[in-house]
Amino acid sequence: MAKVALNKSSLKNQKDQKDTYQKFLPSLDLKKQQLQGEAGKARRMLSEQKQRLVQYQAQIDDWVALLGDTSVQLHGLVRLKGWETRNENVAGVILPVLGEINFVVHPYTTLGAPLWFDNLVESLQEIARMTLQVKILEERVEKLDAALKKVTQRINLFEKVLIPECQKNIRMIKIYLEDKARTAVARSKIAKSKLTAKSSY
Repeated sequence: MAKVALNKSSLKNQKDQKDTYQKFLPSLDLKKQQLQGEAGKARRMLSEQKQRLVQYQAQIDDWVALLGDTSVQLHGLVRLKGWETRNENVAGVILPVLGEINFVVHPYTTLGAPLWFDNLVESLQEIARMTLQVKILEERVEKLDAALKKVTQRINLFEKVLIPECQKNIRMIKIYLEDKARTAVARSKIAKSKLTAKSSY
């Protein structure tokens, strides 16, 4: 920590710094509240999406027995070709949003395939969609948590380090300047009394 000069200019500088830190605190507190709300919402959405995925997978588990009885080739039937993500600004944090998803479905004939085959293809795509949505939501939670941590650290720095440091410096400079003023007054009185004593001779 740099040594603080004990003068009026330094006192003004310390007061200005303290005022600046205190001015920024309310906006940081507001941002923290917004991020807490958004992080909570993202966590709920993630939890709900995971639950939906588990329920959906449980619904199609009945097909597992059917898949064992079919002679239709299932390997590589549905392949994820790629997906798009776009960005969204939420409380000053850039978050991903799932966009279009592209699948490659291996060609099959509806004549040779079982009746439930089209539903299977749709279900495999839906599971992939839901899994990707979970991945994107996890990323959103992670980014919001990181932003929240950063804002909290900044608030703590202002409240627990920078503002108390300025207050301590202000007190120290004031005490020094008051002592200096008192000493100057005392010297002036002593000098005046000496002059008075000389003039009386």
